[in-house]
Amino acid sequence: MNVSKVNSGYLFFFLISISILTLFLPPFFFPIAGSILTIYFGEIFLWLCFVIWLAAVAKKRNLTLNRIGKYCLCLIFIGILSLINTTNIGRYLIGLSTYIEVALIVLMCTDIVFNQKYQSKLIRYFKYSGCILSLFIISKTLFENNGDFILGNKITLNIGASNYLASILLLPFFISLTAIFNNKFSLKNLLLLLVIGVAIIFTASRTALFVAIVLSATYVILDVIINKNTRFTKKVFSLILILFGAGVIYYIGKDFLTQMIQSGRFNNLSEQSNLLSRFQIFQEYFDAFLNHPFVGNGFLNVNGLNEYYLAHNFILQILGDNGFISLLIYIGLLITIYRYLNIRYNATKNIDLKSFILGYKRGFLAVLIHGMLEPNFGTKLFMIYIFIGLGIIIASTTDQELKKNNQYGEVA
Repeated sequence: MNVSKVNSGYLFFFLISISILTLFLPPFFFPIAGSILTIYFGEIFLWLCFVIWLAAVAKKRNLTLNRIGKYCLCLIFIGILSLINTTNIGRYLIGLSTYIEVALIVLMCTDIVFNQKYQSKLIRYFKYSGCILSLFIISKTLFENNGDFILGNKITLNIGASNYLASILLLPFFISLTAIFNNKFSLKNLLLLLVIGVAIIFTASRTALFVAIVLSATYVILDVIINKNTRFTKKVFSLILILFGAGVIYYIGKDFLTQMIQSGRFNNLSEQSNLLSRFQIFQEYFDAFLNHPFVGNGFLNVNGLNEYYLAHNFILQILGDNGFISLLIYIGLLITIYRYLNIRYNATKNIDLKSFILGYKRGFLAVLIHGMLEPNFGTKLFMIYIFIGLGIIIASTTDQELKKNNQYGEVA
């Protein structure tokens, strides 16, 4: 089903675009079995898209299924088995619904193809969405917190808080950074990078800052300094842009960073209470995994320190929720995604799409690293955003010829 050629093609594009641009608006909250289900504003348009697609699938009686989709369905299957150990059904249903939604995103985007016009716009809107979230963070910091770092009361929005918001922003940050290196100069990409970079500082997430700085420096070296295919004049221009951008970000965020330093946020990191409490949570999750090693305790059902906590480590989150079988599937999923991105990057000729794929891959690595100490994978908003980005790539690089000749496009 090529959405650029059927009557509902624009409707798919429109709904996905609106979903991306409104995803970080204030959400709705509904009680469910003693827990609170969050429905994000953009999620409503995404579900409308699912309904239209499912109606089309029912009409044509055929479903395209790639390997990424198969792994997503396997995660759901193991998650259903974990119901036998679940104690909080509300949290379980919230977690299960997240993986169902992710699977639907992958399956839908495997079954549709966007033309180049739609591709470029969706890529642009995806980066804009990161800017929208950044503006919420910056406005909260400047107008409500007077631009100050508040110890013990870091940035909090109704869609999430400090480290969680920073984890989401790492993806559009590296997409924008890569676009500066690999595309023609665009003031939009530079402005996006500046806004997102400042927002990451204002989240006060030390791990996100560390990941962003280290990986950014690595990619500057790879893309600019030692890249033999880059002309000398372009290298100089790119370095000037990066130094200018880093200078602007530091100038805007220096007072905030100074307050973080003066408050001791970077002193004796191994002895700070929040890191020590993470180790306690890690131990609780590992003990919960040992109690139910095969299929876990159920989505979001590990009760550590007499409270339901996220693991702050995506590996332990998977082990605690759904056991080691689910972890093996997850590893297979991550490897498949990286192989898929590499194949699509080498195959595509569209410069904007090529840059987006490379930036997405780098951002994906960043959130994996960040997820070793902070919550991200397995949480609803993060998973929707990450997999919408992947879905754009899938729908922009899949056609009938690729489905026949590439193992990732095989028809089930």
